[in-house]
Amino acid sequence: MFSLLYVDDEPDLPDLARLFLEGTGAFTVTLARSGEEGLGLIARQDFDAIVSDYQMPEMDGIDFLKNVRKSHGNIPFILFTGRGREDVVIEAINNGVDFYLRKGSDPQAQFAELAQGIRQAVDRRSPEELRDADGQSRESEKRQKEPVESLKTGGHQFSQSDENYRLIAENSPDMIYVVDTRGYLLYINTLAADAMQARPESLVGRHLSEIFRPPAAAERPLKAIRRVIDTRTPFRRETFEEFPSGGMWIDVRLTPILDASGTVIGVLGLSHDISDRKHAEEALRESEMKYRVLVENSHDVIYAISPEGILTFVSPGWTAHLGHDTAYVTGKPFRHFVYPADVPACEAFLKNVVATGQRQSGIEYRVFHADGSVRLHTSTISPIIDDRGKVVSYVGSSRDITEMKQFQNAIRESNRKLNLLSSITRHDVANQLTVVQGYTQLAALRKPEPVIADFLSKISSAVDTIQHQIEFTRAYQDMGVQAPAWHRVCDVIRSVRPPQIRLECTCGSCEIFSDPMIAKVFFNLFDNAVRYGERVTTVTVACEMAGDELIITFADDGVGIPLNEKQRIFEKGYGRHTGFGLFLVREILAITGISIHETGSHGKGARFEISVPNGAYRQRE
Repeated sequence: MFSLLYVDDEPDLPDLARLFLEGTGAFTVTLARSGEEGLGLIARQDFDAIVSDYQMPEMDGIDFLKNVRKSHGNIPFILFTGRGREDVVIEAINNGVDFYLRKGSDPQAQFAELAQGIRQAVDRRSPEELRDADGQSRESEKRQKEPVESLKTGGHQFSQSDENYRLIAENSPDMIYVVDTRGYLLYINTLAADAMQARPESLVGRHLSEIFRPPAAAERPLKAIRRVIDTRTPFRRETFEEFPSGGMWIDVRLTPILDASGTVIGVLGLSHDISDRKHAEEALRESEMKYRVLVENSHDVIYAISPEGILTFVSPGWTAHLGHDTAYVTGKPFRHFVYPADVPACEAFLKNVVATGQRQSGIEYRVFHADGSVRLHTSTISPIIDDRGKVVSYVGSSRDITEMKQFQNAIRESNRKLNLLSSITRHDVANQLTVVQGYTQLAALRKPEPVIADFLSKISSAVDTIQHQIEFTRAYQDMGVQAPAWHRVCDVIRSVRPPQIRLECTCGSCEIFSDPMIAKVFFNLFDNAVRYGERVTTVTVACEMAGDELIITFADDGVGIPLNEKQRIFEKGYGRHTGFGLFLVREILAITGISIHETGSHGKGARFEISVPNGAYRQRE
């Protein structure tokens, strides 16, 4: 029976260890709670072996080992700890530890392994070192299969020359194994055995065809081993293997083991789990493929520019839009292709990207086509920033907007001419209406018969209506002509508020993207309230979110709108005035996708809800 000193500062684990170890009938266990207490016990009592934890206060396991070796010689010492760092393993080896075992989650398995390690450590001592109380030489108990046993295979002996190698193998991140020339497993570390869902001792001495399931699965590793033996050269490959613990990608390295005469006596194998790397590589390949398809099929030109302004990549869209072969473009400065007068603006744009560190868009510039013509492009550029915050490249996309600009200019010119024609026509019609109105009034001064007087009155009324409509067209002739812009809601509303109406606007800094005639929208809503609200004194404007839309409410405290008129008030020509006010309100808002509805209650005031879609509103600081 072995006398064992177990040193650990844990409150419960040492008692559990004593129960398990003494339960085998092979050990008597003395407990110590610190390295100092352990040294005191060793000074007063002989022990066959020592088991120690690593992480203990005041004196850790390594310091305890050093003191034991200094004062008590080569007594077997096992470091049994939950700490698995390689630096701890190496330091323990350098100071003469016999075994290094990691604590696990299964007490029965871990203490069985500990008992085996103690037996092996004690068995390696000479009979003179280990005498029992009767002075009789203690017989070594039958050894279990050690990680690297002394085995004779084909007349060649594999021996464990240094326990340090076993410690390194057991704590290696690789699966390590040794196979003889016939395919029998001589050694396998715990990590490799875990992949087979077995204990190392249950696998050592068995043929690979007995270990792999089905047996045919062993043919590939056996073939690789035979190749190493026949060629006497190392072998390496990356392969996917199905193990009992699950499938994994492994980097397999096989090296021939030679004896003193140069004869191959076995093969050393190291297999590293590279599943994470393979999955990352596959994800990267898929990502690259997706982006490559997007880039190559994009209608826009995708490009990359170095900090020095050199084009390092251009997509096939460059050839499609500008005619140059991509190989010709790559490596040349972007200035080579940009219209000279626009180069300063492009350089300033890049500097702004660097200054903000963010994506910038909206620049328009001219660029040369391979046929010598000039095209108009717009670009969006993002910086590529390294870990130190330095811009290492720019990635951008450009779009040919030549035709779009031509269409916009053509439309703008057409509108200009139509407005000019409208203005001239309106002026001429207004002059003729003035003539009609003048003669009508002269005729009325002649005191005609009642029937004629009634006719003249109706003509005069019709002329007034026509004049009002002409003036209305003058006010709205620019609708849709100017480009939409951002407008702060409260500022626009305050600019058109009638002096007799009190306004409460709670939209703060909210802005909407709309036609410049947005002021006419709120002017007409105020006009509608004053004309038909009868008793309106206050208008309340509020901005609230509804999903991803902004709702602007414009509510008055007048009599409201009858239910049967709510759907008709936005129709062209409906109403008691010109009939165009609310109709044009709806049309102006619709230019930028904004809609309007009336949701008030008759008798409680009119309430208009303006729905602004996502992207057409923002909060301005």
